[in-house]
Amino acid sequence: MLQGKPILSKNKRKNSEIIDFTDGSTPILTSIMGSNVGDFMTNFKRNPYVIKGNDRILSALKDQLGDFDVETMLESSASDNYHVWLKQTSNHGNKLESIIVEDASQALKLYNAGHSLYCRAPKDLEDIVVSRCLKELNFSIGCSNSDRYRRGEIETFYSNKGHLTAFHTDFQENITIMLTGKKKWRFINSSLTHPLRGCTPHYYQSNDVAETQLKVLKLSDSMFSVNEYIDNKKNKPYEVIIEAGDILYHPAGIWHEVECIENSISINISLVGVTYAEVVSNAIQQLLLQNDKYREIVNVSHQKNALQVIQNIFDEIQSIVTGKLVPNDILTNYCFVKECDPILYISKFNSKLSISANKLRINPLASLLLVNELKELGWSENTDEDETSSTSSSSSSSSSTAPSYGTLVVHINYGNESYESLIRAEIRCDSTDQATIIYNQWLKWKQNNKVAFEVDKSGEICRVINCLLHVGVINCI
Repeated sequence: MLQGKPILSKNKRKNSEIIDFTDGSTPILTSIMGSNVGDFMTNFKRNPYVIKGNDRILSALKDQLGDFDVETMLESSASDNYHVWLKQTSNHGNKLESIIVEDASQALKLYNAGHSLYCRAPKDLEDIVVSRCLKELNFSIGCSNSDRYRRGEIETFYSNKGHLTAFHTDFQENITIMLTGKKKWRFINSSLTHPLRGCTPHYYQSNDVAETQLKVLKLSDSMFSVNEYIDNKKNKPYEVIIEAGDILYHPAGIWHEVECIENSISINISLVGVTYAEVVSNAIQQLLLQNDKYREIVNVSHQKNALQVIQNIFDEIQSIVTGKLVPNDILTNYCFVKECDPILYISKFNSKLSISANKLRINPLASLLLVNELKELGWSENTDEDETSSTSSSSSSSSSTAPSYGTLVVHINYGNESYESLIRAEIRCDSTDQATIIYNQWLKWKQNNKVAFEVDKSGEICRVINCLLHVGVINCI
């Protein structure tokens, strides 16, 4: 059970602690939490945690957020539109109603009229903070550049005095930083663990959203009740007041209510990880989609035939999990590299095999794409800095000169409905001929379902094998 009692940090941030969000060499959580980062990690996913702040964190963020000027911040938001929480009236109790406006000036007028706003922070700040937080909390798979597997954003709340967000739960892990003003947070214990959706009885919403929330919440706890917070409210909720410079972490699934005591602005770093169920089910679906019959549209006019196809799929899944797939196919070695390089150079790999040649197998989830084919579909080469700098600056045609290397694009585990890859990398070969040779050899291996090769004296084949092993195109038996 998630505990609602907020844990207060023992000390404020020290004035000597430097906060630099743009310093890539310093962990972003250390930049935010300072010397309290250890205590924060102890309470992560368990308890709300509060760090009393000082002016240093505000100074660091003012540079990124237009000196906390509401108009400037709204105009620089990464959102396409702005959610306006309408002033509450006694007729609606604690239920929130909202409208959406697309223009920053309209949002500002509504804010000045006493309504409250919600939108995303500037994209520059999100780019600096979110991906690094996900990595440091082990929430992201480093080799994925897909939003499906790197989920997070920074929300900005512009709240007028008296605004109340009544008790609800979130499915994200949240780190709130108060920029201006003051808010009172109340917490109540929760039975939810690893929630996939929030529970928002405080907000007017459509029938389909309400049904989705409840059915998904009951996946983890069939006895879960929306009224849980009312029952637990018999015990006095835990309260904490946070003000400018303070940092509050609250875990996914905990009941919380937020009351704005003063006009205030806050940002919230909102983070979500990918589940084991997702990566495994996506892998199984990818293999099922290779079968023509399983890609057919479901036909309910022939019940017997439809049910037989499903039974065939059940049988196929058994063979997949007992023979075709191993765990290292789904999460390859590349997934566990903290700082994945999206571009791999064959020439940088060892010329000696890292494993015995008879211990290798094809990863059935891996696909190699040849750049020559991709270019027919409009794909363009992303030349990196060292390649760009090597071209002659005196030649007017240098920018259009074809690169001297060859490229293969690797995709692994993309069986989800949007076909986004868990793993994507580019392999840079010494030449286009080498890329074509590797591609054709991979096709033969895949057709024969066997990795077979002869070690050459130069060690080039060993470099290739080590590269393919590293990213997961081939794996150990």
